[in-house]
Amino acid sequence: MIKAESLRAALTAASPYLRQNPQCLHVTVERGEIHATAHGGLSFEYQFDIVVFVQDYTDPADLLFLAIVAWLGTAQPDMLLNRDRMSDFTFEVDVIDAAKTDIEIRLAKLTERVVVSLALATTPAPDDGAGESTPDAPGTGDGEAPVRIPIPEGLSGPGTIATVRHMQEPPVDPLRYVERWSLWLGDDKLREYNVPPFDGPVTPEPQPQPEPRK
Repeated sequence: MIKAESLRAALTAASPYLRQNPQCLHVTVERGEIHATAHGGLSFEYQFDIVVFVQDYTDPADLLFLAIVAWLGTAQPDMLLNRDRMSDFTFEVDVIDAAKTDIEIRLAKLTERVVVSLALATTPAPDDGAGESTPDAPGTGDGEAPVRIPIPEGLSGPGTIATVRHMQEPPVDPLRYVERWSLWLGDDKLREYNVPPFDGPVTPEPQPQPEPRK
């Protein structure tokens, strides 16, 4: 799974303890499903849970959770934008002593879209830089270079090659979920400011007060 390795890289980059003790970080994929339909050709979607287990952890737990929240913003943004998915991000902590904890984190119902296109073996390979799927820096997403797989003759025509691409999640417009609020007193607008979806209202800038009416 592309996202499992991407998440491992993001956690390792965020935690000095995990960089020094990589054997204490375990990332597994569980409850995997393949979602495919006859109408989509050979394209399909992975759906799975990722379970992260960190053993004898001594860094602040905030490092782990902050890294995962940042990673989800690119790798699975619907988990942050959909309030109904809050229960898909869970954890358990076993306190070993005053300095060490074991932490298990589960991210449920993650997805990876896989697009499969067929062509004759004599067809040149598609340009890896076409923009549909490109290798990502560690921890930033779920793309990879296309893979060409020969298809057995009984499943398709002779000499057929399948090009397989793991697609990145579509980018999220940062302004799409921002609300614009205005505060009025009677017919007078006192102030106006943006309200992001998770951070709460931005502290408004002081506004000049109207002169009192005589």
